[in-house]
Amino acid sequence: MTENANDTNANNPTRSELIEEYKEALNDCRHHDNLIWTVFSVYFALNGGLMAFIPNISSPELIRAAGVIAIAMSFSVFIHVKKSQYYYGQKSARAREIETKLGFSLHSKGRKASRLGRSAVAKAISWALATIVVIGILWAIIIYNPLLTSQLSSLAKP
Repeated sequence: MTENANDTNANNPTRSELIEEYKEALNDCRHHDNLIWTVFSVYFALNGGLMAFIPNISSPELIRAAGVIAIAMSFSVFIHVKKSQYYYGQKSARAREIETKLGFSLHSKGRKASRLGRSAVAKAISWALATIVVIGILWAIIIYNPLLTSQLSSLAKP
């Protein structure tokens, strides 16, 4: 009997339960949005540091190691951002669904009224992901081209 009562309550949540879920969904959206941009910022800073360090490396093996690290970073950042985008989309859709039930419009109107708009943010994330792929490819070229690696290592100051 208790199970059926819980099932009924889960299928028909109260207004206060929906408001709590709505708050949580919006908090999750903010979290994933901040996480995406923080990960991008850290990635580009670390990658820039690796690239700035290359002219000081005299060993081709160390240049290759830096490239392997950069490619691993590129791959993990790409996967992480795609997962965060997915979770953001799930929570955003749930927030909009709850808004229709409660008569709210904060999330929906906020997204529409945003100066950048949803498509501009999506394009910015797509460009950032494309940049990560290009940087990963450039590092792969550096790693697998022995002539380029030796030329880069010869730039090192004695």
